[in-house]
Amino acid sequence: MKTTLTALLGWSVAVFGFGSVLMLCCGCQSETLPQTDKISLQLNWFPDAQHGGFYMAQLKGYYSQEGLEVEILAGGPGANVEAKVDRGKVEFGIANAHRILLKRNEGAKISAVFAAFQKSPRCIMVHRESGIRTFEDLEGVTLAVGSDAAFRKFMEQNVDLHDVKLVSYSGSNATFLQDKNYAQQAYSISEPILVKRQGADPVVLMLSDIGFNPYTSCVFASEDYLKNNPETVRKFVRASQKGWEAYLENPEFANQKMAELNKEHDLIALNQGAAAAAPLCRPKEGEPIGSMNPDRWKVLVGQLKNLKMLKPDFQLNEAFTVDFLPVH
Repeated sequence: MKTTLTALLGWSVAVFGFGSVLMLCCGCQSETLPQTDKISLQLNWFPDAQHGGFYMAQLKGYYSQEGLEVEILAGGPGANVEAKVDRGKVEFGIANAHRILLKRNEGAKISAVFAAFQKSPRCIMVHRESGIRTFEDLEGVTLAVGSDAAFRKFMEQNVDLHDVKLVSYSGSNATFLQDKNYAQQAYSISEPILVKRQGADPVVLMLSDIGFNPYTSCVFASEDYLKNNPETVRKFVRASQKGWEAYLENPEFANQKMAELNKEHDLIALNQGAAAAAPLCRPKEGEPIGSMNPDRWKVLVGQLKNLKMLKPDFQLNEAFTVDFLPVH
């Protein structure tokens, strides 16, 4: 009996000791597991070439390699990206530089940290049959423009739009395909490619050619988020930059995913859009993808003030920062 009791006690001690070691090892292991930050990126529009680098970063695992779990949310006409970021509904958003300034003018505390497009793809799309080749030729057409009034006001101020009827842009290419005297706003990397595949012969008039060239597809966050989560922001920007580098080299992997998400663009259209986007995204030699120049922002502020869209005393302040861009 005594022998049996001793054996049981010995077995209990052994089991307890093994369990303690096991618990200790598990505890050590859990402490060494990398922490994953869950964040959301709200797009300004439906997925297309202007977002390719972000999808590539997700698909290639660049975000996960940084310890980030990123949810990319499709946008659209009512995305209201700036308000969602400002209110903390999402961590990051995509918007063009002038929209960030206009929303800051209204009180939003948001800041750009990365600019995917160095040259704006914003354009006016006309039919080749119209004979229009430059902004100076723009007459005798109906021109559809959307609610984003900055480029329209700039165009009205800098182009003689005689005999041009301005109407609201519906977001559809249907009227353009039916009416040779119809012109509309577009992105050179998207709508012209789509209508050409449907039989139209479009000519694009780039707004950057007449001086309106805001950074496009900018990543931005709230000022509070940048101050409270600098390392997460740095990781997100670094992974996004790698995603854009990969996308511009070989976009098809990300385009396959975006073709599933956006039924208006098939793989061929997205590949053509990426080819058109590449020269617009490349910064000056020696600068990293996503670069932003303070002088460009100052010019944009001056243009928007001239259009009476910013308060006279508006200051750039924290509208953008290059502090999170990787050193090239």
